[in-house]
Amino acid sequence: MRRRNILAIAGAAVTLAAAPAAFAQPMPQAPQAPPGPSTLSAIGSEQQFTVPPGITSLHVKLVGAPGGSPADGTFTSGNGGNGGAVEADLAVTPGQVLYVLVGGDGGVEAGGFNGGGDGGVRTVNTGTQYGKGGGGGGATDIRTVSCASSCANGGDAISRASRLIVAGGGGGGGAFAQGSYASTSGAAGGNGGAAGAVVSGSGGNGAAGSDAGSGATGGSGAGGATTSAAGTEGTSIASSVAWIAATAGNAAAGGTGGANGASAGGGGGGGYFGGGGGAAGKYTSMDNEGGAGGGGGGSSWAKPGDTSNVSITADASGSPHVEFSFVPPPDIDLVIGGVDRTNGSGRTTVSPGEEFTVAGQGMLPGSTVTVEIRSTPKVLATATVTGGGTFSATVKVPSSIAAGAHTLAVRGTAADGTPVETTVPVLVSGLAVTGSPVTSMVKTGVAALVVGLILLLGLRRLRRPAA
Repeated sequence: MRRRNILAIAGAAVTLAAAPAAFAQPMPQAPQAPPGPSTLSAIGSEQQFTVPPGITSLHVKLVGAPGGSPADGTFTSGNGGNGGAVEADLAVTPGQVLYVLVGGDGGVEAGGFNGGGDGGVRTVNTGTQYGKGGGGGGATDIRTVSCASSCANGGDAISRASRLIVAGGGGGGGAFAQGSYASTSGAAGGNGGAAGAVVSGSGGNGAAGSDAGSGATGGSGAGGATTSAAGTEGTSIASSVAWIAATAGNAAAGGTGGANGASAGGGGGGGYFGGGGGAAGKYTSMDNEGGAGGGGGGSSWAKPGDTSNVSITADASGSPHVEFSFVPPPDIDLVIGGVDRTNGSGRTTVSPGEEFTVAGQGMLPGSTVTVEIRSTPKVLATATVTGGGTFSATVKVPSSIAAGAHTLAVRGTAADGTPVETTVPVLVSGLAVTGSPVTSMVKTGVAALVVGLILLLGLRRLRRPAA
């Protein structure tokens, strides 16, 4: 993440009377960004983040929800897949409202908030907790149009089209087949696919369930979604009992797991496109059915043009959320005689012979900072940056400088080695600071002028010259 360096120029107090020694004021603190949430966690509904004033770029990290793992008792079911993780810089405008959907974890059967597909439910002895596929994990995304009442399944077409960044949810695990062969022949459910685990953002495929005896083959795992298509469903196998086919994913939501007499497939993870639902295993009897396939992972994605420095990986934390971070924007505060002149002429007035202190931070330790005044460049002071990256220098406006518009420039080297410079427009008055009374400023024989100048500027990085 690119960091901006903060420069502070603090005005000294100058007294026009006897004993007029100038002294530096304490260095002001860098401006703090307006308060606001930095992390949003899963709450099962849409949330909002308002871009603070002056902010034009956010660094964001999104983590999708993991798929659910079925209850398996003494048997073996597949594990839910991990969600995806996307990190990027996002271009924004101050005051812009972003709508945030943090995906919900897949459960036993139930898909997670924001597009997680439901796991299948066995068609025989449906009252038991076993034989239910894991639900797909919900996607986590940032969008510019509210999904209102349709958020649970990813929102309507208009809201989905406004998505800027999506971290896919993991596929749900396939359930075991409950029966004697399940325990003796290892008819385990397949694992759900991880979401967006590769650079392209494609979700992983769900694993197939294990075979049982006497031709009871395991159900096939579902396809993971890509950034251009939803994941395909696991291939259904006809059965002598009621069976339900798995479904493919769609735009944003995962497919539903298939079901047979004693096993059920995992649901697909939500994403930019949803993963497919896993198929149930082949059923020949209650004691002989293959394990079900896992659901496919949803895809992760970042919108070209609005995002940069994009990184897509598989999450390992299992904690869906969105993190926001940003660098405070450049800010200028001009306080002269106790009055804020920030929105005045944009130029501060100084006098020949006047002294003030230039101080800053975020610079390369050991490097040199130079302060000069232009039009005809004249170096006023230099300072060596401390080990902590700070510097301070006392600057005096030349007594021979011509009255009129000038530019104060401070240049040095940022902590990362990048050359940086900031400039401040100044207006030099024709009235010199001499240490003797000045008629226009005298009241009862003695007058004092206290000029406090605080400039908080973001240093602008300069392009390095070609080698």
